[in-house]
Parts: sequence; C-alpha cells; structure tokens
Amino acid sequence: MIGLIISILFLTSSGEKNSQLDSYLKQKLSDFTKYEYKVVSLPSYVESINDKRISISSDREFKINYGFAYVPVDIKLTEENVSQSIITLKINLYDEVFTSVRKIKRGEIISQSDFAVSEKEITHLKNGAVKITSLLNNLQACTNIVENAILQENMIEKLPDVKAGDKVFAYSSVGAVTVTFPVLIREDGRIGETVRVVRDDKLIFRAVVIDSKNVKIIE
Repeated sequence: MIGLIISILFLTSSGEKNSQLDSYLKQKLSDFTKYEYKVVSLPSYVESINDKRISISSDREFKINYGFAYVPVDIKLTEENVSQSIITLKINLYDEVFTSVRKIKRGEIISQSDFAVSEKEITHLKNGAVKITSLLNNLQACTNIVENAILQENMIEKLPDVKAGDKVFAYSSVGAVTVTFPVLIREDGRIGETVRVVRDDKLIFRAVVIDSKNVKIIE
C-alpha cells in the first residue's frame, strides 16, 4: 500500500534477528499495514533461528491461524538427509479498516459518513474486515453495531429490493400463456432470492424476485 510503512517487531529469547525470515514475512504479509511477531517455537533439533541448516520452503504453504503463523522450513541434517518442519510465530496483524463513529441498530441504513478509517489490530477478527476501498452504498446493518467497532463483512447486507408489505406484480407462465396478477410481499427479499407472496384471494405462493416491481411464481 502506497504511503504505508511496514513496522516489524521481531523478538526471541536471545534477541536474534533473521533476514531470511524478515524478507519472507514482508512478502507474505504485504497486504497489512503493520505486523508484529516473535518466534515461539523452533524445530526440536535446532537451537537458533540463525542455524545455517535452516532454509524457508517455497513449496509449502504459509499459514496463519488464531494469532499464530506457521513458517515451513527445510533443515539440512546431512548432505543426503533434509527434514521438513515448521517455525511457529506469535503474530499481531494491523490494517486500515472502517470503524463506526456511532451506534448503529440492526436494519438501519448505513452510509460512508457512519464510519472513519483508522489502523486497528485485526488478528483475531472472526470475519473479514470490509475493505476501505468499498463504497458503503445501498447497505443496511444486519446486526447491532457498537461505536468504534471494526466493520466486518457479516455486519452488513444489501438493502432488500422488495420489503414485506410491498405490492408488486407476479407472473406465472404455462407454455405460451403468461398470467399476471398483483400480490403482497410477505418477507424482505433481494433480486434472485425466493420470497412468499399472497394474492388477493389469500392464496400464498413462493416467487423469485425479478426486480423491485416484479416477481416470478415458482410454486
């Protein structure tokens, strides 16, 4: 990210640093504005992160899980014997995110002005943070959002294209014959979703939302 400085904290019990690991993490964590880490576990047969026998493996996956990162390494025990292992890091990740500037109730329409952009630790977020490049248009809160909360993807949803109580036109096709009649929407829905609708004679159907004015009867 332009204009953002990667800040790195590397700590071990001996205060060692390792340029190979620094470069590897800088590449793997380039999507974050800042990260902090320390080595918490080495393979049992090495005592130092700077053991010359250690090389980071490019063939295996780098994983992050619940505040820990797992770096795949190869350890050259002899000329013919190379052992695969991992180095475990305790890691904190930071990024620029949307944070709410007020309390927002479930179902409330949100806008860009309801959020500020600030750098926050996001290591333990259960759901992905909404990208700050996103436009917060045509959205509503699908849960209560407290002030200064990081905006996560599971907190918002698109505004419904039809709402319970809306009057729309429903159509049903049988062969070359299409029948159209007015119905009342029974539940909120978005284009492509299935909702219940009720006709004037109280008969209930299931229909797919076509747009804000039309639904297609499916049963």
